[in-house]
Amino acid sequence: MITGARRLPIHHVTIRVPWHDGGWAGSVCTRPLDNTSCLVLPRIGEGRRDEIEARCAGQQPDELDPADLPPCVGERVSFMAPFTLTRTMTHPYQEFYPETHGHFAPTRWPIVALRAKTWSSTLVSVVEAYRELLLQLRCPKCESWLHVTPRKGRPEMLRCRCMAFSLNLVTK
Repeated sequence: MITGARRLPIHHVTIRVPWHDGGWAGSVCTRPLDNTSCLVLPRIGEGRRDEIEARCAGQQPDELDPADLPPCVGERVSFMAPFTLTRTMTHPYQEFYPETHGHFAPTRWPIVALRAKTWSSTLVSVVEAYRELLLQLRCPKCESWLHVTPRKGRPEMLRCRCMAFSLNLVTK
């Protein structure tokens, strides 16, 4: 250590990113229709387009047409990708407050690849227990994850894709 320097404690940073079935390594989920956890996040759930995401499953966002990018890209889902993804962003207030924000032009914004460490091996037992719990929420007939419907508005039902399993969430 350099003379006069002081030793600082190690700090850990926690970041919130949407769940991804491929480890945030820079691709669209391999099974995007089974990823219902992203529906909880408003900007992703409201902007999700199932047909496009299913067509683009497993592909890298930097290889997709910008119109086909899933909404999770805006939430940094590719933060551990081995490449930098550049998006063109429009200021969110531009449409609602044109007199004060209308002059902002669309801006190219790089989502830089980061180095991050995911859950430590000390949490393997927690992850395994969580995985066992999640498997209880999978339909044995169609193998889809149970999800809340409707996707927008007040949750009414927990169901699978084939409707073999449904649980009413509205008390009567």
